[in-house]
Order: sequence, then structure tokens, then C-alpha cells
Amino acid sequence: MSAPPGRLIAEHALPDFAITQFVVKVHSRCDLACDHCYVYEHADQSWRDRPVAMAGQTVARAAERIAEHAKRHGLSGVRVILHGGEPLLLGPRRMDETLRILRTVLAPAAEIDLRLHTNGVQLSAEFCEVFDRHGVKVGVSLDGGRRANDLHRRFANGRSSHDHVLNGLSLLRKQEYRHLYAGILCTIDVRNDPISVYEMLLREEPPELDFLLPHATWTSPPARYQDKPAEYGDWLVAVYERWLADGRPVPIRMFTSLEHTAHGGRSLTEALGAEVVDLVVIETDGTYEQVDSLKIAYPGAPETGFNVFEHTVDTATGHAGFAARSSGIEGLSGTCRACPVVRRCRGGFYPHRYSQQNGFDNPSVYCEDLRTLVEKIPGREESVPTFGPALPDGVPEGFARDMIEGIDAPESLESLAALQNWINRVVVAQAAQAAAPREPAAERAWDALVRIEERSAHAVSRVFYHPHLRVWAAGLPAADAAKRDQDWGPLEAMAISAAAYGGLTEQLTMRPRDGEFYFPSVGTLSAPAATSAVVTTALDGLVVEADDGRVYEVDLAAPDRVDRNWRPLPRLEAEGVSMTLDDSDPYRDCYGWPAAGRLEPDEVVAWRSAFAESVAFLDEHLPHHAASLRALLRTIVPLSADPDGRARSASTWNVFGSAGIARPDTPDTLALLLVHELQHIKLNGLLDFIELYDRRDRTLYYAPWRDEKRPLRQFLHGTLAHIAVTEYWHVQTRIRPAGAGLDAARDKFATWRVHTGNAIATLLGSGKLTEEGRLLVERAGDSLSRMPSP
Repeated sequence: MSAPPGRLIAEHALPDFAITQFVVKVHSRCDLACDHCYVYEHADQSWRDRPVAMAGQTVARAAERIAEHAKRHGLSGVRVILHGGEPLLLGPRRMDETLRILRTVLAPAAEIDLRLHTNGVQLSAEFCEVFDRHGVKVGVSLDGGRRANDLHRRFANGRSSHDHVLNGLSLLRKQEYRHLYAGILCTIDVRNDPISVYEMLLREEPPELDFLLPHATWTSPPARYQDKPAEYGDWLVAVYERWLADGRPVPIRMFTSLEHTAHGGRSLTEALGAEVVDLVVIETDGTYEQVDSLKIAYPGAPETGFNVFEHTVDTATGHAGFAARSSGIEGLSGTCRACPVVRRCRGGFYPHRYSQQNGFDNPSVYCEDLRTLVEKIPGREESVPTFGPALPDGVPEGFARDMIEGIDAPESLESLAALQNWINRVVVAQAAQAAAPREPAAERAWDALVRIEERSAHAVSRVFYHPHLRVWAAGLPAADAAKRDQDWGPLEAMAISAAAYGGLTEQLTMRPRDGEFYFPSVGTLSAPAATSAVVTTALDGLVVEADDGRVYEVDLAAPDRVDRNWRPLPRLEAEGVSMTLDDSDPYRDCYGWPAAGRLEPDEVVAWRSAFAESVAFLDEHLPHHAASLRALLRTIVPLSADPDGRARSASTWNVFGSAGIARPDTPDTLALLLVHELQHIKLNGLLDFIELYDRRDRTLYYAPWRDEKRPLRQFLHGTLAHIAVTEYWHVQTRIRPAGAGLDAARDKFATWRVHTGNAIATLLGSGKLTEEGRLLVERAGDSLSRMPSP
């Protein structure tokens, strides 16, 4: 018997790309008779010969294969999507057992993100309890109101399924099950009014919406009811325009994908294809298949000839079909490659390109529809990074007032930190994408970050919180060509650090800077004779193969382990807080005073002791500043000491989440410096999103804490910072014992209370504050008034 197409290739040339999503068909039958279903109503009818439900031993073997694959590729997590047919026909008891097997087998290998997609008809409280027990997110298919939904989604006897689905969705909206709700998928029928469908779906309060073009090919084209070449595109455009007018109340995957691809980012949906394939289907009998919507093309189209009992996942993905679907834009038809919008639509959904004459070497059967939609969604150049979460256009309504009135509230602080993380993404993305066409190193590093983001968004987010990224990226345009070439090292190091955080395997060639490889927030490797090195992340470590023949192995599982070449960055720990004491970042010298050199071990010990005591002081006496520290501060950069012994600290506008501090003599003084700089950090963060004053103002203002007059921005900064200074000395007047120390504290409190009060009055009388700026300063005044003289 001859081998299935592609099988011989797979057996002799295993691919090296990882699969992170697995669709597991736990039930092959359905309780509805939807006439647009690709499983039952299209060319491939293989469901008839498969078991009705997946047996327990098949579930266990599938889980073992997924775990094996995760370990081989160093994956920190995988997504498993239970599907059908209709997966809920499995029943609550068997569903519980299936999920238990998956969790038990996969838990030692990788974190498991469990999902289930259902028509919602059988969804019950009993099922929700099972899903809650196993942490399963549930997505539901619904095409709109009763009339819209009943066009296709009916029982076999013709009865409506609409009320059953709404009952299921009402369960997911309940407080106890809301965390299980993944979203709604809607298959478009252009006979339905787009706005009515959109409005009805929003009423079900989905966390996410996805609109699906009906599955069709050139051989079996989609129904078109008007004499228009793009009526599906027009339908989507109507929804898009209403969605924008509503302020984007819920993510809609097709729209956000087109915004991402506008700037070279990866599509978020296979409906806009030409990406590396990242999904394998496992049928009820244990056979591996490609994306099962290929069933619309011809009988056997998704088959691989492999199964979980005899073959690994890597063997299955060696099938020629996976390679064909992973060949990028170069693998598209000539018509697509010549199209000006190809980098946006990516050729559309792969199965939609099929014809009997040319196979898949065609544009999408929805080509004109996609072009219409692409031309309506130009991308959000100034506000959307190429990967990661998108923000609403501008700042959400009410953001300024909410932030100012609750500036020390945990949710406000978290929002501010997240927005700054997003700015870091944008700045780095702009620098990397501008350089990618001419700098291969930048392109490779950026592509690696995108890959890692798809597998471990948390790890990439952690890297983008690194405070000095903006210093590096903002300096690139002014650097000469040689320096720019050298300075792609931080982008490569970011990718390596993210892979290490996520427990993923990644490999990049890096160049050292002054004989060292610096990995953001991780550590520094000294390789003085190397001019480049191949760096590979391994489980709990790094392997650095330098071009001088030396190989360095770094154990990240032992964060305090130091050897002759590897030096992890010191960390400062206290109750509920952990941050980097960064004495190595090559871009840290940006605080106006010189950064200190590498700390000796005894200096690190002294820092840790002082930090722990200062945090304890803040927790007891200034808890709202302690909350700010936990939410916002991620790094302290040691500064060189002042020759005259004065306390020294600083922050800067283009570094969020870090302060430069020369270690003072006492923990109490360190607490004072921390609250002072945290005020600056908060204000810098707000000023990136909120207009607080008239930026055209050129007046200089007298500041009691400075010898020279200050511009409005600096004067505002100083005033808010000295609110914290005044609070600190107010606390000292209450806790110091009687004597000279108490007298000194009272003098300082009285002095700063008067100075800060005068500054507040000057600001409020300047006429140069915006409404939000006045609110912020009035709030500061209220804070001052709550500190009566002792």
C-alpha cells in the first residue's frame, strides 16, 4: 500500500517548529443540523466512520503525545480545545473524566490552557461546575437573534435552537461562572442586518467576538444575494464602523488582526492566513488531522495518515500539508503576491482558496470582500503595537479623573503600569520595524519576540516592563551606523530573557558589549574574548557558545549562584515585593548623576537590609506609598555617592518603573527617597496620557526647594514630590522620641508644609492648569490639609 501524501517526507525529515494548540474532538456527532457545518454538510464525510466519542485510552494517549511534544520543544504551556461534533454530548460525567485525564497527564510537562467550543444547547449548571473544577474557558456559537440564528442553526426536525443557546449564555454571565466565558463566534449570513446581529451579540456580554465567513471554495462558492462583488465585506464594514463609533466595547478578532497586520504583526486568526501553522486536530479515533475546515475542499483533505498510538506530533506535522500551509506569503498564488494588500489579508483562510482546477493555488474566494474590509481598516499607526494587547483609541473616557481621584488605588496603579508597558512595546516596535528591512539582526530578534509572545504572553510582558528600554530605543535614530549595528543587542537580549522567563526554547546570535552579554533583569555574562555568540535557552538555563570556542552554561534555577563568568542581577526582597538592583544595564546611566559601578557582595547585603527595613517602615506608616512601590517600582539603579554626603536620588521622564538612588546611611532616609521618586514616577506616567498643564507656557516659577526658577512641568513635579516629603516628616513627628531628633523632624515638617502649600497656591493661581491638572493639585492640597501641625 502506498504511503499517504507527504508521509514519506515526514518519516525522514521531522520539522522543528512547535505546535501549541491542539483541537481534541471528544465527540463526533451533533445535536443540531446546521446546514453550513463543514463537518457534516461539505465534501469530507469521514465522521461517519469514526467513533461517536473519544475513548478514555485515546484521551490518555493524546495527552501523552501533547506532553511529549511540549517537553521536546521546551513549551511552558499548550492550549487544548475540546471540540466536535458537539462536545457536550459527551455528558458531564465523561467530560469530567476526560478533563481529569488531560490535566493529570499534561501537568508535569506544561501549563495547560483548556478551552471548549459548543453550540450551547446542552450547557447546564452541572457542566459549568465541571468546567469550573478544571478551569475550562467556554466559547459559544451564535449567529444573532432568533431569526438570524434560525437561518442555519436548527435541530434536525427544524425547531429553533435559539432559546437553548440563550439559556446557556445566561449561565456564563452569572457571577460564579463568568470567568469561564471565552466569547461568541458568529457565522455571517449577509441576509441578516449587520447592526442588529452586532447589537444582539453585545447584549450577551461576551468577553470577545469573532465573525466567521461561511466556509466556501471556488468549487462551492458562497451564496451571494445582491449584485455586489463584496457583500460580505460590506457587511463587515458596517459592523466595523458601528464598533468604532461605540468605542470598541469588546475585542473583535478579525478587526484587531487586520490592525496588527497593518504594521507587519502576526495575524491573530487563521482566517487571515500565511502564518506558520500552530494547530493540530486529534479526531475521536486518535488520528491526527490538519485544520479540519479543510473538509470543505475534498474528501480526505485534512488527513495525515498518522495517529497518536503510533506517531509523535512532530511526525504528523511533517506531512506536506503542514508545510504548504506554513510557507508564508511566498506560498500564495501569483495573484495574491502581486496584490497591494496581501500583507494585510495574508491570502485569507487557506481552505477558502481551493478549486478543483488549481488546488489551493488561488486567492481566497472572498478576495474582494477581504480587500473591501482591509481598505476600511488602515491600522492604528500611533496606538497599536504589532503584538500584545491593543488599547482603545486615545485614552478611555473618564480615565484622567479616575486616575487622579484614585491615583493610589491598586487598580489605578496597575492600569498605569500596564499603559507604560504598552508604550515600551510601541517604542521598541517602531525602532525594530524601522530597522528590520536593513538590519537582519533586528528582524530576527523581533520575529523571535513575536513567536515567544504567542506562546507566553506573560513572559514577553515581563520583559517589556524593563525600565530602560525607552532609553535604548529612543537613542537609536541619533546613533551613527556602527553604533546602531551594535545596539541591536538589547532587542536580542530581550528575546532571550523572555524565552527564559517563559521556559521556552529559543536561539539567537548575539554580540557582546564591552566584553559582556547583558540579559535584561536576569544577569550578565562576561566573555571578554568573544565577538559574537550563539545563545540558546534551555530548561532553567542558557547555553552561550562563543565564537572563541568557549561554551558557557548558565543555571537560572539558582538565581543567586555566581561563578567566574556569570553574575545574576541582585534582587531586593521584602514583604510582598521583589525588584532588581540593577548595577549592570548599559543604558542605566540616565539619571543626571553617575551610576555606580558593580556592587561588591557586602554592598548588596547592605542594600537588601536597608530596603527591607524601609519597606517595613512604609507598610506601617505610609501604606499608600507602599502600595505605589509594589505596583510601580521594578528596578533601583545604584548611583555614585555624593562627595558631600548628601542624599541623592533621581527619576527621569523616559524611564518608568525605576529610580536612581545612592544608598543612604539609614533605612528611614531610603524610605524618604523612595516616596519622593515614586511621586515623580507616577506623574511621569500620567503625563504620557493626560494633559495636566498648558505645554505652551514659558513662565518660570519660584520653587523653594531649588535655587533657580523652574518651568511649569518641573514645578508641578516638585510640588507633588514634596507632598510625599511633607507626609514623611509628619510621620516622623509622631514616632520619634522626645529630643533633638523630634525637634528636627518638627522643623522639617513645618518648613515643607509651608513651602508645599505655597507651591500649590501658585499652581492653582497660574491659570495654566487643565481641568485634570487642577483636580490633581487640589487633591494634593487636600492631602496637605490632612496633616495638621503637631
